[in-house]
Amino acid sequence: MTIKELREKYNLSQSALAKSIGVSSSAVAAVETGRMKVSQKIADAVKAVYGEVIEMEEKTEKKVEKVGKKAKETKEKAKTTKKKAEAKAADVAEKADQVEAKAEEVKAKAEEKAAVVAEKAEKVEAKAEDLEKKAEVAKQKIEKVKSNREKAAAAAVEAFELAEKKTRNTRKKIKAAAAEVAEIAAPVVNEAKVVTAAVAEKAEPAVKEAMAAVEKAKPVVKEKARTARKKVETAAAAAAEKVEPFVEEAKPVVREKARAAKKKAAEAGKKAEKKARETKAAVEKVLPKKVEVVIQSPMGGEVTPEDILAKIGDADKVYIRVDVNKAYWVKGNDAGSIDLW
Repeated sequence: MTIKELREKYNLSQSALAKSIGVSSSAVAAVETGRMKVSQKIADAVKAVYGEVIEMEEKTEKKVEKVGKKAKETKEKAKTTKKKAEAKAADVAEKADQVEAKAEEVKAKAEEKAAVVAEKAEKVEAKAEDLEKKAEVAKQKIEKVKSNREKAAAAAVEAFELAEKKTRNTRKKIKAAAAEVAEIAAPVVNEAKVVTAAVAEKAEPAVKEAMAAVEKAKPVVKEKARTARKKVETAAAAAAEKVEPFVEEAKPVVREKARAAKKKAAEAGKKAEKKARETKAAVEKVLPKKVEVVIQSPMGGEVTPEDILAKIGDADKVYIRVDVNKAYWVKGNDAGSIDLW
């Protein structure tokens, strides 16, 4: 620090500075203008007067400079931290936006999946109803097949019985014709032996042929009956085989519906019980409170109106006289009394 800087720093004139360090003002002026170098005397005087202050100021300046530097570093660190915090906040905000967008996407997918599941559930329910209808139709078909099988069997039996009936009728007719011929031929047997023999000869093959036709028809009718029965049984088995998968497929759905119906019934029962309890509570709140009446004897006994009515039975009026231990009752034109205790 120069003499001029020192003087200006402490706001001193040349004469005041010169006086404080014990030199002339001209010497101070000469040093400031450079016409004279700072002598050892002036340097020692300045140091003696202002050295300690200057040293303190220098220390203070260094400390201030150090503090300023520290403050500057702190400020720079604060700026850096602020920038990092802002960057972190921006990153967090961006991630938050991404998370929110992801959440919206997940929500949309969940809603879409829920809609698909609901749609599938509706389809399954519709399919179950359709299967139930098919099962019902199949059941009706089975019943119809059974009915047709029974009808076919009955028709076969009827056909067989009809064939046998026709055979019996043919036999009867042949026998009747033969008897008629014999009856007609009897009066003129002597005159028409040749004719009778011819008729008998002709009738014999006809009878045999008819009997053969009957015997031949029997196995045919039986075979047709067996064939018809077999076809009916085959058709019934095929129908049952076709229906079975639908029935098996419908079983879980029916069971599930039964469980759901049972669950709903249980829930409805619980709701009904809750409603009954609430109704009972509401009624009990509205109805007057039941008061128990007890009649005491001067001797310490007790009796209730219910006890008295139990003894008296049906009555129009009852008069209580505790002092005489009596309950007097009136019913129409009748009257009486009982002891209370």
